[in-house]
Amino acid sequence: MATTRRSPAAAAPHPKPGTPDYFEAHYNTSLRVPEFHAIQAHWAQASVEARHRQPRMRTLAYGDQPGETLDFFRPNPPMRRCSYSCMAAIGAR
Repeated sequence: MATTRRSPAAAAPHPKPGTPDYFEAHYNTSLRVPEFHAIQAHWAQASVEARHRQPRMRTLAYGDQPGETLDFFRPNPPMRRCSYSCMAAIGAR
């Protein structure tokens, strides 16, 4: 009979639901995705490059903290406004 190998994370006991350890294990992506830091670094670099390529970008704050911002990119050239009936005519859903 063949045995399956389990990763150390899979062999670890599951934290009790509702505890801080439970939420940390389930919602901390850096613990669940081994290449998390490389992916995050790639996103940061790609964001810097996108900001340089898009002169029509605007940063919008949605909170008081420095990281509470949203990058809004306007289309180039600007899109014309289109009503629902116009969108239905071109097959947009």
